[in-house]
Amino acid sequence: MSMQPSIVYDDIFALIKVLQPGHAVLQCEQYGGHLNRQQSLELIQLDDGTVTAITRLHGMTYYRGENQEFPTCLSNLHRIKELDKRTILQVKACDFELYLLQDKLIQKNMKNNMHVDLIALAQHYGFPTPMLDITNDIIVAAFFATHRFDPFYNSFRVVTEGIGCIRQLTYLYQPNDSKFRIIGAQPYLRPHSQSGFGLLMEENEDFAKENLFLSNRKVAIYCRRNTKSSGCNKWRGGTILYAKW
Repeated sequence: MSMQPSIVYDDIFALIKVLQPGHAVLQCEQYGGHLNRQQSLELIQLDDGTVTAITRLHGMTYYRGENQEFPTCLSNLHRIKELDKRTILQVKACDFELYLLQDKLIQKNMKNNMHVDLIALAQHYGFPTPMLDITNDIIVAAFFATHRFDPFYNSFRVVTEGIGCIRQLTYLYQPNDSKFRIIGAQPYLRPHSQSGFGLLMEENEDFAKENLFLSNRKVAIYCRRNTKSSGCNKWRGGTILYAKW
């Protein structure tokens, strides 16, 4: 059974007002302009002994933005049903991870006991993995709920019609948790730019199903997209969230 929307809010700002009524981005609805991002970072030591910096925003609450009403929510690897194609893409992802291990910046970070997440780097730089992206920054989720990548322009474009979705998960992380992935600051910027965390998904696990993460609170909230969608384009067309490296 999938989660059904009980309310479809009028626009993305109305949705944010419900989830985080005091968020600074709500000022942009009235005044416009770009949002200056002031991140508070916290150094933490992970279960494997490595150290990383995470964005500390709202405790145990995480979000996922989707740019339409999808009936399922699978990892991008498990969306590929052709096994031959999936295998080829997995090999390419492994090759990318092996390439990263030869990278001098990666090696320097590993030598200094800084956390390097090869799966997360592969995921955020375009390779299919079993990891599902989530973030603890609602504006990152709002961006993905109101924008779609246009390969013709090679950039994100505002979507001003249809329905967008933000999935909210309240998740209590436990030590040695094999499902929840703390990514934190990485040698290359994109995961941290998106305040990225991850969920490692199995073949038949669907984040849209109510029977997943029963011990944690999960809800999908929908909004109509209209001209106000451009109000969440505070990351300069996604260039800040999608750093080249």
